Amino acid sequence: MKNLPIGIQTFSEIIDQNNNYYYVDKTKFAYNLVTNYKYTFLSRPRRFGKSLFVDTLKELFEGNKELFKDLYIFDKWNWDEKYPVIHMSFFSAKSDKNSFIKEEINSIENNYNNFGLEYNYNTTPEINFNNLIKEVSIKYNKKVVILIDEYDKPILERIDNDEEREWAMSELKSLYTSIKDKDQYIKFAFLTGVTKFSQVSIFSGLNNLEDISLTPEFGDICGYTTNDLNTVFKERLDNVDMNKLKEYYDGYDFAGSKLYAPQDILQFFRNDLKYKNYWFNSGTPSYLVKLLETNNFNIKDFNSGNIRKTDDQLTSPYDVENLDLPILLYQSGYLTISDEQEIGSSTYYKLDFPNISVRSSFYNILCKFIFEGDITNTNITLYQALELADFDLMEKTIRTLFASIPHQYNPVMGDSSRISDYEGFYSSILFSHLKATSAYIEGESSTNKGRLDLYVRTVDNQYVFEFKIGKANALQQILDKKYYEKYLGDTKRALYLVGINFDVDEKNISKIEYMNVKEILKTM
Repeated sequence: MKNLPIGIQTFSEIIDQNNNYYYVDKTKFAYNLVTNYKYTFLSRPRRFGKSLFVDTLKELFEGNKELFKDLYIFDKWNWDEKYPVIHMSFFSAKSDKNSFIKEEINSIENNYNNFGLEYNYNTTPEINFNNLIKEVSIKYNKKVVILIDEYDKPILERIDNDEEREWAMSELKSLYTSIKDKDQYIKFAFLTGVTKFSQVSIFSGLNNLEDISLTPEFGDICGYTTNDLNTVFKERLDNVDMNKLKEYYDGYDFAGSKLYAPQDILQFFRNDLKYKNYWFNSGTPSYLVKLLETNNFNIKDFNSGNIRKTDDQLTSPYDVENLDLPILLYQSGYLTISDEQEIGSSTYYKLDFPNISVRSSFYNILCKFIFEGDITNTNITLYQALELADFDLMEKTIRTLFASIPHQYNPVMGDSSRISDYEGFYSSILFSHLKATSAYIEGESSTNKGRLDLYVRTVDNQYVFEFKIGKANALQQILDKKYYEKYLGDTKRALYLVGINFDVDEKNISKIEYMNVKEILKTM
């Protein structure tokens, strides 16, 4: 078998036949991009292949023909034309000023050294970068190519610190101004990142910078498609349940095909086909945790797929002071497009979790700052209660679970109500904990009579849950709507109906009722 290119972001290394790595050919996208665009921006989540694609462009413009043999672009590219490439990356940007300044200087200085030019230590990095573009173009009598990877990492690392963030944006604004001021020396410029901040000059000043993040023809520019798995990785799929793999890792959508994160697939193969949250666990960015801790958001929206955004909202630059959390979660890869609808002149996208892996990991993060103390034992006990159909233990455990929520965690929503006023709050709490166990979970599952709140399946049992605020009869709604009917086909497991009422003031159970579906079938 070929080797797995885990962590390889250098095109020449991954394509070297002596290394025997798998490679998914993305040069068709490179050819279409360079042929039709001059200034472009691409937003994609971390560890999705952006850096490898940027390095592929670098090798193309430098005319390293031998690297592209047998690839799509080989017989289409003009290998006689070579261009000097200025390549910078902020992938390793840290949150402290000194580290950022050092990295910025080193990145620019390395480019000076590569072109045999002298870096001026008596002036600023921004002026040096400005001069670099002109000096390189003059030296080689060619327009230059500029490739900047993870342009926004220094901003995202400071997302919760106003002073530090403003400083980073000022630094980057000065740097990127050089690009728009040197148009006559530039052949092509390509920037990647997670999001677009309006305060950064490149988006407010360079009017012809085109965002291809939601352009359908570039939807698959990063990530693996199902076809990629069935062709490039075919030899590794013999013992893989493709339906399970799809549910667990597939689902990222950027207006193209459904995609797998390369990190998930490569680590899945490396770890003997074990299903773990590889992409999520490869490093949850600190800015995500900071935003979840400081922003009031409605959990029920994340659990029910009620988040909808226009195409303009997903791609337009926005003010860092007014971050839209669902949009940033989409751009970061934690939400994705699950549906789209044309209304008037706008396209509306429904955002949801891409797959089981991301959904479960996301809720685990929520638990870390919603609950006080370690709740691992509570999770285990709740699963045991479900497996044993022990409703006394179930009620006791759920009470303990909700009692562990700090009183201060009850943010005000946009309509001045509290999050605990919503049934979705309670179902999401249980959903997030059960997702950390081996139970199978469906939240807001649809039936022909409506949506039930929660479906749970263990080895021996299955449950239909309905939650109500106040005195409304939760169990009766399950019976009236016959939510249980879609699960009657599973004759190997007992099926229980559970209605739970919650008290808003106490943020805990006020009543729990349950019934074995056999009692209903006996009367039929």
